[in-house]
Amino acid sequence: MKIPILLWIYLCFAFVIGLKEVRIQTPFAVKKGDSTKLYCLYDTEGDPLYIVKWYKSGREFYRYVPREQPSTKSFPVGNLRIKESESNATQVTLTNIDVDAAGSFSCEITVDEPTFQTAVVSGIMNVNYHLTGPV
Repeated sequence: MKIPILLWIYLCFAFVIGLKEVRIQTPFAVKKGDSTKLYCLYDTEGDPLYIVKWYKSGREFYRYVPREQPSTKSFPVGNLRIKESESNATQVTLTNIDVDAAGSFSCEITVDEPTFQTAVVSGIMNVNYHLTGPV
């Protein structure tokens, strides 16, 4: 009888603690040729971070794994250019943006043991040839 009760308590707490307040911040529009940062913001509630992955239209282009050396890795997707020295667990910097960079971006966060919770958030970025002033 004690095991089912302990299991129930564990499952309740596993869903209460862990990954919370996950959100993505992408600029609405970026001028062709400029640089920008995409932000993936979250609260792990004390659970260690396992991995953060970034996707452009469903294709992974950047990942951050704190337990690996180096902790960052980028993958070729279209003409995306990642500045790894300015990218980390909460942001990715894109440089010399081309029009094909427009579209859907997603950030996937997974925390480590004991929950291995995963959350995915998405945002849209547009690229314009002629922008005047801040957007």
